[in-house]
Amino acid sequence: MARSGFVHSYEGMLFLRLSKGALLPAIMTATMAYLTFGLEGHELSRVMVLYVSATIFDGMAGRVASGQLASHIEWAWIAWM
Repeated sequence: MARSGFVHSYEGMLFLRLSKGALLPAIMTATMAYLTFGLEGHELSRVMVLYVSATIFDGMAGRVASGQLASHIEWAWIAWM
């Protein structure tokens, strides 16, 4: 069985994946709420545009970088990172 990081069982990997799936949206929502607290109108729109643009760029950049790494490094090393 393939191992990822320090997890040596399927159940452990499933638990970590479920935790990540629940935690990341909560962090993103809290960040958005913090950034927009007390803003209205044009300023709120500007902050939301920057926030959404940054999250889209970050998601794409992460996928491109991991794809480039995976093409030059053995896939098991990517899982350990």
